[in-house]
Amino acid sequence: MFVIAVILVLLLSVGYFYAASSAMESATVTVAVCGYLSEEQRLALSQMFARYAPDTDAEYDPDTGLLKVELVVYELPAEAGSSAGERAKLTGELVGAIESGRANLLLLDVDTFQQIGNEHLFEDLSTRYEGTAMHGLLYPVSQKTLLAREELAGLQPLYLALCNSEVTGLHENSDKMRKYSYQRDWLNSIVAAEQNWS
Repeated sequence: MFVIAVILVLLLSVGYFYAASSAMESATVTVAVCGYLSEEQRLALSQMFARYAPDTDAEYDPDTGLLKVELVVYELPAEAGSSAGERAKLTGELVGAIESGRANLLLLDVDTFQQIGNEHLFEDLSTRYEGTAMHGLLYPVSQKTLLAREELAGLQPLYLALCNSEVTGLHENSDKMRKYSYQRDWLNSIVAAEQNWS
């Protein structure tokens, strides 16, 4: 009987850890820019994303009551030149993250989008939202919502993108599809706020 109880406790612990890890993955946003983001800018972006996050089982900040958002940041060298190898390496890592379903909701600039070079990796947002850019694959964000912090005022124009679940094979994995659905709702929340301001 004792052995069965121990096994049950272990199974419950593993299940809890797995659920917590899955929820935490949902609270991750990929940011990819040509150039550099300061620690202050990263923190501000994380907090602004948290303001628009749908409810989840992930961890919340006890001081602010906001979701703890993890940013996965790719900083591509702004100039190709001598940094071409590093730029290509980081772009390859970013494409790998999109193709594997680790990067669903992205905030990026046009230079990075063009550096990726594969439009099929992204969902066509023009079927759901007005005011998209780059053939409907990017949604512009403004200083009225997501960038409404002094630390973010000097950034070049940034856009939201959503990976194409058909191309990346997310529909074949229920856990990755749950994460994708959550991040799609997150995008909906930000776009709704943007459109309320326009």
